[in-house]
Amino acid sequence: MIRSPTATAAGELDITRYRSGAQPDPEGGVGIYDVFDPNYAAAGPPPPGTTESLRALDAAPVAADEGRVAPYMDQVLAKACVGCHLWSFGTNRHAGAYRSSGCSACHMVYADDGLSASGDPMLDKGAPPHPIRHTLPTAIPTSPCAH
Repeated sequence: MIRSPTATAAGELDITRYRSGAQPDPEGGVGIYDVFDPNYAAAGPPPPGTTESLRALDAAPVAADEGRVAPYMDQVLAKACVGCHLWSFGTNRHAGAYRSSGCSACHMVYADDGLSASGDPMLDKGAPPHPIRHTLPTAIPTSPCAH
């Protein structure tokens, strides 16, 4: 199992939950799936900002009379963010939903229309889904998340 922040979305989920009042601090605690590192402290003090375990985000049903934002935020995170972060393809059926999975979920940039602007002569540039270019940028823009 991959335990990187990119794979678990740990910091992203925690900061959002903290700002909505769903957790008392912005430190690690929630991820896309349960994570436990049995060797966490084996080599001495762990690095700052790391955590031994994460619990999967729980998007419990929200009561109709709920007045706080926090429970609704967990619903949004679970439905809009967690499902597409790395582990599943986009629907690839409508504008803004074009993307791949795995590393390319973030590192391959797609246009809203899913059409390629690549110089690759083998691609059908009139049919989605294709990334804008077949390159893996190391500096990831915010556009993959905004889709």
